[in-house]
Amino acid sequence: MDILLFSNAWHEQALARQIAWGVASVSTVLLVIFAALSIFGKPEPNAPPKAAFSVRFLLPFITFGTWGLLVSFYHHLSLPVCISAGIGSGLTGIVASRFFVRLTRQVLIRDHFDLHSADQSTGKALKTIPPHRNGFGSVHLNVREAPFAVEAVTSGKAISPGTPVRVVGIIDEKVVLVEPIDEDGPASPLSP
Repeated sequence: MDILLFSNAWHEQALARQIAWGVASVSTVLLVIFAALSIFGKPEPNAPPKAAFSVRFLLPFITFGTWGLLVSFYHHLSLPVCISAGIGSGLTGIVASRFFVRLTRQVLIRDHFDLHSADQSTGKALKTIPPHRNGFGSVHLNVREAPFAVEAVTSGKAISPGTPVRVVGIIDEKVVLVEPIDEDGPASPLSP
C-alpha cells in the first residue's frame, strides 16, 4: 500500500492521493473566484450574520490543507505526519487568506470616501447631466480619495461633458448636486 501511496504515476497512485489532487485543484479555482468576489464584490445590505464555519474559513482550510497533504506525500512522510501537515497548512491558509483579502481590499478599494466631504469641491462633467434634476450624469471630482465617476444632477440647464462644475449639495450617499462654473467669475452666490 505504501508503494501505491508514494508512486508518481497517476494510474499507480492510491485513490486517496488521486482524490486529494482533485480536491486541491478544484478548491484552488473556487478559492480564487471567492477571493475576487470578496475583494471586488459589493456587500449585500441585508446579509444574514456569518456562520462560525462559513465558506470564508472552510474553503481556504480545504485548499491549503490538501496542498499541504500532497506536498507531504511527495516527501514520503508517514500518514499521521501527512495528515498533521495538511491540518497545519489548512489553519495557516485561513490566516493567510484573511490577511491577503484585507490587505488587497485596503490597497485596491477606497471604501473610506465620504461624499459629504466633497461639498463645494470642483471637477468636470464626464457624461451629460440632464437639466432640472431630470436624470443622472456623472462627474469627476478633484478630490484625491473620490472614485473616478460620481453620479450627479443639476437644478439648472443641462451640463455637457468636459464642463467645469462645482458641488453645491449632496443628494444622498451616491449623488451630488452640481452647477457649472463660470471660468470668468463665480457661478452663484454660494460659490466663494
